[in-house]
Amino acid sequence: MRGAFRILCRMDVKQLERIPKRGAVVLATNHIGNLDGPLFYSFLRRPKKTGIAKKELWEHPLTGYIMRLWDLIPVDRGGTDRETIRRCFRALDDGFLLGIAPEGTRSKTGILGAGHPGAVFIAGAKRLPIYPVVHWGTSEVFRKLAQFRRPSITIRVGRPFFLEKPGEGKVGAEDRLRMLDEMMYQLAVLLPARYRGRYADLSRMTTDYIRYLDINTEVNPPPT
Repeated sequence: MRGAFRILCRMDVKQLERIPKRGAVVLATNHIGNLDGPLFYSFLRRPKKTGIAKKELWEHPLTGYIMRLWDLIPVDRGGTDRETIRRCFRALDDGFLLGIAPEGTRSKTGILGAGHPGAVFIAGAKRLPIYPVVHWGTSEVFRKLAQFRRPSITIRVGRPFFLEKPGEGKVGAEDRLRMLDEMMYQLAVLLPARYRGRYADLSRMTTDYIRYLDINTEVNPPPT
């Protein structure tokens, strides 16, 4: 798949090298279409990686085979899926990179949609670093190839951060909504203006619940 991407498309994916090769981290990304999973799985050079995908993909023989081959985690988008949450936490405990798409569904146009609070719960519960990663160009791949044009795909990686409530007290529903907005703006700021959608007004971006990670700090180094 990596070879096919490089032959058929102009690839700008060098910033993925900023993602640590080991240690548990959360990768939060925008969701454009069916090429998102193959794109990240092919170009993320680390052995321990997984992500969340809609359970319907397991029902088709080909996509189901790929989902099992990549050991991805199925999610029921119609309601709370406790088994999905348990598997996500188990993967993080085992030192995996966990990929999540806070939008919950693909936008198809590349325009960033509204985030869903469940992503904040998974991303923030383990108090692990979150790497904001965005991409664009995949929504135009098949159209441009059909026109015998070579599409361009770009990936950008932002500054890693933790989601934390300032001060003391339990994290409530309102806190999670604030966290969600702040996480989505961390994605929006990496995108070209035309793709920012409802997060286009960067003057509304806050970082009250965000603590940036020192990029020189190794993530979860293994015991010596």
